[in-house]
Amino acid sequence: MTTKTKLRSFIAAPASRYTLIRRVALVGAGLAVEVETFEPSNGFYTISFENIVGVRVLDERELPEFSHNGVQFEGQREPTLVYEVLSGGWFDQQKASSEIMKAGFYPALKEWVVLGEDWCVSVLAECAPTLCSVNA
Repeated sequence: MTTKTKLRSFIAAPASRYTLIRRVALVGAGLAVEVETFEPSNGFYTISFENIVGVRVLDERELPEFSHNGVQFEGQREPTLVYEVLSGGWFDQQKASSEIMKAGFYPALKEWVVLGEDWCVSVLAECAPTLCSVNA
């Protein structure tokens, strides 16, 4: 039996057919992820993460835990820029193999994911992300 990844919509977005990740930038202990949405709502958004512990940027094909068959959504599924990963993601993999995480060194750590059409960004952070600028 395979474990499904559980996701919850966190930062809603206008309805769009697809999202592209345009830029990922480390800024001190933070991260900025710039995305663009297309059809019918075209727009540019910057998602800001603070107190990050880890970042993983991979081609969407390399993230089977986020494939349609492997995901269970908690609550309403709606157009979303950022999902909170409740279980079954990178954080769970790291907890199982990292002695620091097993010891409880990051008690407030959570995982967030930005899913694009080509690239996906997984972020381990101690603070929830914010939508810090919008140019629709």
